[in-house]
Amino acid sequence: MQRYLNANIWFIFLTIISFYAVSLFIEYKFIFTDKFFVQALNVDESFCLQCFFESHNKSAWINYLLILVVVWFPSLSISFCFKIGAILKNVHVSYFKLVDLVLKAQLIFAINYFVFTILKWKQIIVVSYSNMDNPFIYQSVLAFFSLHNIPFWLLHPLQLLSVCEFFHFLFVSYGISKLFSYSFASAVKFYLLFYGIALFFWVAFSFFLITFS
Repeated sequence: MQRYLNANIWFIFLTIISFYAVSLFIEYKFIFTDKFFVQALNVDESFCLQCFFESHNKSAWINYLLILVVVWFPSLSISFCFKIGAILKNVHVSYFKLVDLVLKAQLIFAINYFVFTILKWKQIIVVSYSNMDNPFIYQSVLAFFSLHNIPFWLLHPLQLLSVCEFFHFLFVSYGISKLFSYSFASAVKFYLLFYGIALFFWVAFSFFLITFS
């Protein structure tokens, strides 16, 4: 059983990595091109290519490495918080089973990112330079507000209140109800309490990445 879980975890992890890697490749190859930045920044093409876009290309590989952090850090942190919750609730459940559940839930975000990338590529969803760092505004509560009236530090937390997060909430809550033999209502309470702790640290960490990247 332990071998199956380990193999399953790595398979899911590699699948998630593949979705993100392909999405980034499409972005760099077909969306965020030199033409995009020339038009977005409204500057001379030669200047853009020599300065901004050259720097952008050189740092592109870092985003591929960050995929590992973006997938592993929240998955292990959330699973750890759930494990602490299980201990406090006197529920005996393997940490690997929790990681397996959380990684499966991470597939929701990976597939969402991939689909959104395709929609950008085909110009079904228009992305400008001003909103390229907040790509999921259209499916979050931010869609109902003017971004000019919202402080920068609130943008990312509000972006997390999205349709995608709602599906993640349903999936993980259902998984917890099965693993813990809880009612769905009890699983929801457990999710909100212990995922809330993990989400706080993830928001703080991701805000750090956005600020200093």
